Amino acid sequence: MLNRRLGLIAGACALALTATACSGTDDPAPTPTPSPSVTQTPSEKPKTVVFGAYGNPDELKAFDRAVSAFNAASVTRKVEVITWPDHETALEDILAGKADPDVFLTSRIDLGQLVENEKIRPVSLLLD
Repeated sequence: MLNRRLGLIAGACALALTATACSGTDDPAPTPTPSPSVTQTPSEKPKTVVFGAYGNPDELKAFDRAVSAFNAASVTRKVEVITWPDHETALEDILAGKADPDVFLTSRIDLGQLVENEKIRPVSLLLD
């Protein structure tokens, strides 16, 4: 399972790098400037996104390392991790309302229950 997740992450990174490398322009990249929607005043606290994950201890350590690296690099967003020992416990807690992560791991077979109980929504609503 860990190899599959790491493979998916590595694949996504490779795709992003390939798309960047294939842009076909030799012009130097302009210096990025923050958009007004993500500009943050020094007194503002970063917005927190809660990520729910389950798995064996090695998988959970890998998630913690990735989140720690993200949190160290981001000034506008922070990620908080909540964990469960297994899939069943995670699903039970989410369906019972004991946990309400913004993003969480789940199995495709759970989607019907999650939609029926209004526990998920399209990510596009959060991105808009």
